Amino acid sequence: MSPSCGCDEGRYVEVPDDTVPAPNTVFCGECRQLIPAGTPYYRVRCWQFDADGDECDTGLNEVCEVCGDLAVSFLERGFCWAFGSLKDDIRELCHLETFLSTKHPS
Repeated sequence: MSPSCGCDEGRYVEVPDDTVPAPNTVFCGECRQLIPAGTPYYRVRCWQFDADGDECDTGLNEVCEVCGDLAVSFLERGFCWAFGSLKDDIRELCHLETFLSTKHPS
């Protein structure tokens, strides 16, 4: 997904304000690292729009605190986050910002 708003894809995520301790060992849905039991993590809720335009809850996903904090920063800048592609979205944003900050001779 492009760092520009991708809401037209019919899905979005909600990142809670606070982390919770992992009840058991889980994998982060972004970086695939283990989140040991008791470690703070985010439970990210995913939503999708059906053919009628109604919101459908597609479930919760576990995200480590580092990836969750990165996602929150990304979302606060006004971009959309397609769950599972945060690294690609941030990489694309960095390339875009580098391109915009570089002066090209005419």
